[in-house]
Amino acid sequence: MANGDVLAFDLSVVLDAPVVYLSHDGGEGHGCRLGDNFRDFTERHSLLGCPGNEWWQMMPFLNDAGSGLDPDGRNARQWRQWFGLGLA
Repeated sequence: MANGDVLAFDLSVVLDAPVVYLSHDGGEGHGCRLGDNFRDFTERHSLLGCPGNEWWQMMPFLNDAGSGLDPDGRNARQWRQWFGLGLA
């Protein structure tokens, strides 16, 4: 991750903490939910073909700040098609 940005667990949720994006300077994407929990994030990220973990690389796959990565959206389908991943 560039500039100290990280993926983290939202520990305000005691059980099954969501995965969120943290920007080191509170920039765009700070606090956005990427998955409902680690397993959900891993599945979504894998279905996308594991795009990079920087904000600008994940942003096209989010519908809003609380949705999580969307492996079924228009951008996701186009992304997989470009790489010939063959996931419907």
